[in-house]
This record gives sequence, C-alpha cells and structure tokens, in this order.
Amino acid sequence: GVPVVATDVGGTAEALRHEIDGFVVSPGDVPALVSAIRQLQVSPELRQQMGTAGRARAISDFSRERVAKEVADVYGRVLAERAAHGATR
Repeated sequence: GVPVVATDVGGTAEALRHEIDGFVVSPGDVPALVSAIRQLQVSPELRQQMGTAGRARAISDFSRERVAKEVADVYGRVLAERAAHGATR
C-alpha cells in the first residue's frame, strides 16, 4: 500500500507502472531518483494514490492463484507443442 521508487533493471518496469504505482528511474540517474522521492515526500495525496493503485494491482495481477495459473498455462502449452511435434525427452 505504499508507492515504489525503483530503477529500471530486470523486470521492474513490467511490474511497476511509472507514475501510477510509483516511479521507475534509469539506473544511475541520481537527479531522477531524488526528484521521484521528493515528489512523494511533499505530496501525501500522491503517496496515497500511488500506494492504493499499486496494492490493487498487486492483488489483481500478482496473486498466488493468478501466477500459478499462468505458470501452469505455459507448461501446458509447451507440453502440447511437444506432443504435436512428436518430441521426446
């Protein structure tokens, strides 16, 4: 339920929506990092808005059930593709 300030490494930008759930800044961009933190520091409304949005997204998009289903779907597609092409171990 709190906004996030993170650098754009790995899958961060896929999980965190810039200016919706928090801020995504380029690695090493100290002025952008300072600016993002400062914006949150001076605006309780922005902190609340981003925190609420991030929590809602975490619940809807990253629940254990949804992630488990997506992983199972990937395995199902891979196995079906292998079976269709007659692949063996």
